[in-house]
Amino acid sequence: MNAQHYETTVNYTVEDGLPSNTIYAIEQDSLGYIWLGTDKGLSRFDGTEFINYTESDGLTDSEILKFYKDPENRIWYYTLNGKIGFIKNGKIHNQFRGSAIDIGSRVQSIFFFQGDLFTLSNSINTTANIDVSNTHPTVRAFIGDEQNLYLLSFYSIYYLDSTSSTFKEIPISNKTSGSSLKTEYEYATYVNKFILSYRTRRFLTSKTQSLLYTFNTTNNRLDSISFNNGNILNIKKATDSTAYYFTTQGVFSFNPKSAAFININSYDYATDYLIDDYGNRWTTTYQNGLFLDLANKEIKQIYKSTGFKSSFEIDSIKYLVSKDDLIYTYSDSVLSHPILRQNQIELIHPTSFKDPLYIGRYGYYYKKDHLNAYLSAYTIHSDTLSYYRANKIVQCKITRNGLDEIRTLPTLKKGIIKKFISMSSNDFLAYDDREILQFNYANSSVNSTVVDSRINHLSIDEKQRIWIGTNGNGVFYVKDEKDTVHFNSALGLGNDFIKSISHQTDIAWVLHNNGIDLIEVNKPIEQAITHVKPIPGNIYHISSSKNGILATTSKGIFEVTNDYPLNIKKTPQVNLDWIKTDKTKFITSKENLDFIPSTQQIQIKFSSPYWQHGQSIVYRYKLAETTERSQWIQTSKNLITSDNLKHGKYTLEIQARANNTNWSESFLLHFEMRPYWYEQAWLKWLFAFLSSLLLITIFGRIRSSIHYRKRLKSEKLFADLSARKAQFKSHFVFNSINSVRNYLLNNDQKTSDDYLVAYSKLMRKMLDVSNKVLIPLNEELELIEYYMSLEQMRLRHQFEYQIEISKDIRTADLKCPAMITQVFVENAIWHGIMPLNDTGFINIFIALQQQDHYVIRITDDGVGFDKTDIKQKDQTSWGTSIVKDKIKLIKETYDVDLKIEIDSNKGVGTEVSITLPISFS
Repeated sequence: MNAQHYETTVNYTVEDGLPSNTIYAIEQDSLGYIWLGTDKGLSRFDGTEFINYTESDGLTDSEILKFYKDPENRIWYYTLNGKIGFIKNGKIHNQFRGSAIDIGSRVQSIFFFQGDLFTLSNSINTTANIDVSNTHPTVRAFIGDEQNLYLLSFYSIYYLDSTSSTFKEIPISNKTSGSSLKTEYEYATYVNKFILSYRTRRFLTSKTQSLLYTFNTTNNRLDSISFNNGNILNIKKATDSTAYYFTTQGVFSFNPKSAAFININSYDYATDYLIDDYGNRWTTTYQNGLFLDLANKEIKQIYKSTGFKSSFEIDSIKYLVSKDDLIYTYSDSVLSHPILRQNQIELIHPTSFKDPLYIGRYGYYYKKDHLNAYLSAYTIHSDTLSYYRANKIVQCKITRNGLDEIRTLPTLKKGIIKKFISMSSNDFLAYDDREILQFNYANSSVNSTVVDSRINHLSIDEKQRIWIGTNGNGVFYVKDEKDTVHFNSALGLGNDFIKSISHQTDIAWVLHNNGIDLIEVNKPIEQAITHVKPIPGNIYHISSSKNGILATTSKGIFEVTNDYPLNIKKTPQVNLDWIKTDKTKFITSKENLDFIPSTQQIQIKFSSPYWQHGQSIVYRYKLAETTERSQWIQTSKNLITSDNLKHGKYTLEIQARANNTNWSESFLLHFEMRPYWYEQAWLKWLFAFLSSLLLITIFGRIRSSIHYRKRLKSEKLFADLSARKAQFKSHFVFNSINSVRNYLLNNDQKTSDDYLVAYSKLMRKMLDVSNKVLIPLNEELELIEYYMSLEQMRLRHQFEYQIEISKDIRTADLKCPAMITQVFVENAIWHGIMPLNDTGFINIFIALQQQDHYVIRITDDGVGFDKTDIKQKDQTSWGTSIVKDKIKLIKETYDVDLKIEIDSNKGVGTEVSITLPISFS
């Protein structure tokens, strides 16, 4: 038999969601939905779900008899009660130009001409200013095209052109007495200048016969044709040159010029027929439901038989392996006699010579060489056959005369190898359940990779990419050592239990438990998978062919071509079905909605018509307030439910895609959740304003109270420090005057004068800082240098001193408690150096300590003292006591960490370290 396209048929009934198995009409709207007119209302189908509409949903009647699609893609529906409506943009409309249309009784005809609507029941109704007074009262149909309008009655035909306002009767050149063009409830159409109608006559013998009438408008000739293929139930224009007749024995195409019939299908009691945007064929029936014939232009039936289990193609010749292991060739539509019997043949491989190599689990056959033995695994690379037997790998050269054994290789790993493939003469890949092994005989190495699932298939494509089919975890595709891609059902694979994989250039055909998928490796992973339409029968085996793959099934041999995915690129679009708020459901075309404050739940139903059988639709959406950004949420459901949304403006964005297409353009719905009166913005602003005034008043009073208490505390601190300083100054003045007295008693007037000058500078500096708690470090150092020079003069240079400042110290930027160093320098002079019999030395060193402190270190080489005497020294030194009190007060006020450490060794000297913060704020 010749290769031919086949159709897979799906029969939809009430069990699939149809409202009735009696369907009168079918049409596809501009959005892609399939609409059905039934005896129980309208039904809309998107490829996944039937949505049914009755009078409770706003339909004008529950019995929809026929459809008419006007030039503006509105689908008008015929009703039994005379109330007319139409479908547009996926929605049902009951008014035309602001008014409902009710013509009183069963609708017999609807037609649009020159922008005006013409309808028929028992009378003519039109929106046009047309005179119909001269027409026969039995007018039954409006038909025509964009330029011509005809009225068809039982016995006459009337004509109205685009320039006239009155119908004129057309004389019928061969009219016979009593001939009737149609009866009351039969239909007519206009095709290629022919008016077509029909009548079904009943005889006394209960036999019925249908007559076709053709009226040629070019010569006004009326002809009748007997139709013997069942009773005609309906008629419809098919193309510009043909019409469909729907009969009790199927659908027929009719060409009025040639008077030729073609049988389209044989569904009993067919009532309507449609070819959709994808080439699928739909047939509605009376009481038998809806039939969908999937057109498979990319799938051809090569041979029809139930007796084969596998097939292969070599040089355009197909080799078919029967279930009883006989091998046939099939070429030019001729099946040969059996050419060979070989048990369990799994592969027929082409060679460089005329004859192919036959090989399987139980041996091989090539020319004169024939092996009958169990082969657990085998592979062919270039012109070398390698097979695994008895824990050894045997390699044979494929020659013109047969197989020449080259070498035998010991296995590099014990155990049963189920399959292996050759990547080179020394490099093999093998698998055993969950483990993939790489044997390299060049260096006698074995590398092992563990796979999570049991391995069913291992192969390598022409670009040396490795493919792994698993038993429950899909397909792994290894591009290179660092890049592995995983395809599974979550990404659109039809099933995760893989049987085998066949390869073409950049295409992998995957056979699994649910059929065949095609993977295009150069596409993004989320678009790479295409489901192959169902192939008749159970699929046993797939193999590569010149044009694609051969699939062997329980129904025969089929070929699927490589251009299969090219015809299914259309991206599904998202359309809004309805919105439900709490218990109220409504349909709207608005893109901006408002919801009352009491709305607790919002449900949004949407859909995407898509007619590629087997291609599932997935959606993603994000719902966010206008000022926010949100993440995509992916789902297979077409219903979104949101509960207890807070008031505000929201945007819902929805996209759809099939598993082999890009994401669609976004469907956007903007809505606002209205606030309660107490949530109004102006009320919130007023409340915020009043609250702010109250808070400002409260904070002002608290701040005043804090400032008042702080001022009292500061005043107390200042009074305490002033008293301490007064005591300190009197102590120092007493010592200084005593020194001047000594100079005068010794009659040393010049020294007394120098001393008094130095003393005045020191006192002036002390007066400058006397009212300050903190002073800059440079002023403190200036003051202490005045003091040490004065004491050096008074003690006749009994000690030397030095002030060192680290390079990273800026003394003007640091602060310290006023005169904090003077007491310790005084102690170094009088208690450390004076008891010496030699000249002493005092060093003051300033440096950073950590990041937020600095240290003033005062060191002398005086007599020192025991550390156990430090507490006693502190108690007897009144100046030290004053400093400690000052530090305590500063700590309480500024909440800072000040630390004084004293270290002394008898006979060595004393060191005082004062650690101060860099900042006192």
